[in-house]
Amino acid sequence: MTPARFRPAALAALLTAVVGAACASAGSAPLSEGVAVDTAAPTVASRTAQVAVRNQNTADVTVYVVTTDESYRIGSVTSYNQRLFTLPPRFLAPGLRPRIVVSPLAGTENYASQPLLFGAGDTIVVEVGSWIRQSSVRVVGS
Repeated sequence: MTPARFRPAALAALLTAVVGAACASAGSAPLSEGVAVDTAAPTVASRTAQVAVRNQNTADVTVYVVTTDESYRIGSVTSYNQRLFTLPPRFLAPGLRPRIVVSPLAGTENYASQPLLFGAGDTIVVEVGSWIRQSSVRVVGS
């Protein structure tokens, strides 16, 4: 199954809602403002986890989710673009604490997150920095 490609405006709206909720308690400014999210009906996203990637690097990157048993390629994000991916349900297994790994297509240095704890409906927000070491990953609950 290949990940769906989203328009930058739609992904920006999702990232705004997710990051805005996460940043509200941290005192940071969201990516943009004025996004309404309908949570009335259960969706596929509520039964899986999403990975929202914002690439602010000059290189295209490949994103992986890595466990002790496997390395799964989530997808690629071109430079200065954003993509939204859905993780396969197997990564929601209890006790599993996968990492997100970002690998630039041009370069030798990768970014690896700490082990993550997330569940169904959560969004893993990946910000790829202009220097790969400046990248960050955070989990935003549903």
